[in-house]
Amino acid sequence: MGEKDSGNPPVSLDDVLDAFDFISMGDPYENRAFIRIATGTVHFARELEHEAEEIDEGELEDSGGLIYLPGKHDLDLGQRLVFAFADSSLSGEDAERVRDIFGRRGAYRRFKDFLETRGMLEKWYAFEQRATADALRKWCEENDIVLADSGLPEGDPATD
Repeated sequence: MGEKDSGNPPVSLDDVLDAFDFISMGDPYENRAFIRIATGTVHFARELEHEAEEIDEGELEDSGGLIYLPGKHDLDLGQRLVFAFADSSLSGEDAERVRDIFGRRGAYRRFKDFLETRGMLEKWYAFEQRATADALRKWCEENDIVLADSGLPEGDPATD
C-alpha cells in the first residue's frame, strides 16, 4: 500500500487495533481513543476521564493535534460485514437464515450461536479481524496517518 510521508512518526497498527477494541467495548462514545499526531502515540480515555483531563489548547497546537479513532459503526462494520461473511462463506440457505436472525433483538448472540452449530465461528472471527484491520488501514490512509508494519495480513476477507 503506498503510504505518503507526512513527516509524523508512524503509528502502530496493533495499537490502533487495541484502541478500536477498547472503543467497541463500551456504549457508543463511552470509551474514546485518540492518536497524538506529533508523537504517533495512541491514548485511551473514558469520556468522563477525558473531560476531566482538560487537554491544553496550546499543547495541541505544539503537538500537531489529536485525531479521534472511529468506532465500529463509523466504519460500517456491523450488519454489512455479517452479511458479507454469510454470502461468501455459508450456503444460500444458511445465509438467508442469518438475514432472518438479524430481524430481531439479540441478533449477534444468536448469529454466533448459529455459526457455532455450523463449525464456522472461528472463520467468522478471522474474517471480522481482517475486515477490521483493513478498514482501519484505510481510515489511517485517509487521515494521513502512517502505520508501522503489523503482522496482520491485508486483503479481502471474503477470499479466505
